[in-house]
Amino acid sequence: MNLLSFENFEMLSESAETFNRELDNILNENIGAALGSPIKFTKIKNNAKKYQQALVQIAINNLDFEKKKAAGNLDKEKVNVLKAANAQKNQALRDKADSISTRMDQLATSPGLKKVASIAKNKSKMAAAETALKTAEGEEAKALKLKIQGLNQKVAADQQSLKDYTKSDDKKTDGK
Repeated sequence: MNLLSFENFEMLSESAETFNRELDNILNENIGAALGSPIKFTKIKNNAKKYQQALVQIAINNLDFEKKKAAGNLDKEKVNVLKAANAQKNQALRDKADSISTRMDQLATSPGLKKVASIAKNKSKMAAAETALKTAEGEEAKALKLKIQGLNQKVAADQQSLKDYTKSDDKKTDGK
């Protein structure tokens, strides 16, 4: 487990709790998608929480790096060491996130589960962007807001698609 400062731990915990509530609300509304495979649905949901935590840890890691750099009492050699350490830690976290994402894709065998995985991934990315937005300024903040807006649109489209899928699935089972 990576060591975090208390402030970063609080941000990660807050982000994880918010994410869990939102994900539970979204996915429980569309529980019909899980009826085909409730075990895979649960595994996707659990992996989504891990994926979100990895993405938020990357955002927190970048925030820490910027804070240390802004402190200003570092010589060029220490800044280079910090950059290298930040890059290594981010790469390890990205690898972890990529493996979790791949696992979610493997679990999503039906169209409904694929939509659930897509919603979960986009919500995870939104949580990471919102965490980074807390300390971003200027152009970076604007770019993050645009990214969040785009992810919100993707989530809304996926949710509608999932609702349509569950409705068409219900019609098929009623017609039998």
